[in-house]
Amino acid sequence: MELPKDRLHQAIADRCFGHFVRGLFDTAVFEAYKALEVAIREASGLPAGLLGVALARKAFHPEDGLLTDKNAEGGERQALADLMAGALGSY
Repeated sequence: MELPKDRLHQAIADRCFGHFVRGLFDTAVFEAYKALEVAIREASGLPAGLLGVALARKAFHPEDGLLTDKNAEGGERQALADLMAGALGSY
């Protein structure tokens, strides 16, 4: 399996690539989700006590989320909130 490291976001590459190349795929995915959670928290400025699905729902709330693209159509905003909540709810 080939995955060029330079095609990954730097935070994902730093945290996950070593696990991936050693075949520790479950660990690589877990670490990627953790990196996503950290990135969402840092970008939104939400408190450290807010975790996982709750963090994603608050940060990407379709109406008033700090990371919501207010120019996007309502269904797209909802879809992104659902995607992020699903990602952070899966680890």
